[in-house]
Amino acid sequence: MDYLMRMEEGTSQILLGRIDNLMLEGFRDILSRPWFQRAWILQDAFNARAAVLYCGSKAVSSKIMIHVPKLLPDKIDFLSQQVLDLMPGSRKGGQAASKFQLYDLLQRFQHAKATDQRDKIYALLGMVDFGHSKSIILPDYSMSQKDLMRTVIANLCFCESSSVPELPYSTINEFLANLDLIDNNILKDIFETSLEIDLASLLQHGSRYIRIDRSLVEAASRNKTKSDEMVEILLRAIG
Repeated sequence: MDYLMRMEEGTSQILLGRIDNLMLEGFRDILSRPWFQRAWILQDAFNARAAVLYCGSKAVSSKIMIHVPKLLPDKIDFLSQQVLDLMPGSRKGGQAASKFQLYDLLQRFQHAKATDQRDKIYALLGMVDFGHSKSIILPDYSMSQKDLMRTVIANLCFCESSSVPELPYSTINEFLANLDLIDNNILKDIFETSLEIDLASLLQHGSRYIRIDRSLVEAASRNKTKSDEMVEILLRAIG
């Protein structure tokens, strides 16, 4: 634990980029700890206006920790870096953090650790900007993994959960690993059956995770309540 004392005493040297081997050892040790991999610590780091990391009786300010990656010769673990980026010392003027789109958080933190896989989604909800969404997702442990996955797809697609078909994933881990693009077979079912889809919002906010093609136009043309409107929007998007 000697390195922690050195880190406490050497704040000015750290900020100036001066660091010795004992401090390097300490930073590597801290950033390799399981705490940085846990899903539920993310919103704590995000919501804090000021943060101090404790290790035993010693403590290091987040304002110091955010400078660590620039000082270490080796690249740190991706998830550890993402946690540091959430910490208050990384924000200009100590300002409150801006919230994120759900899709971005799911991509960014899909490898965070949680005993219950549903917490890989629930632990992110406090950081989500639901301002453009048709619905807000709330933690509900009576919901199965499959139903939660459908709820997430409904949120991303600006539609009701009942229009989302059975998904081809058994677990949330599998679901998150395949969320780079939403499968067009899933979208076709939604476009054909949804009574409430906000297609304009989906095209505006979902361009990173959907790819519009003629098969989706055909599916939309079979929608019993919104076909004309949907087809017109899709054809304009295709150009």
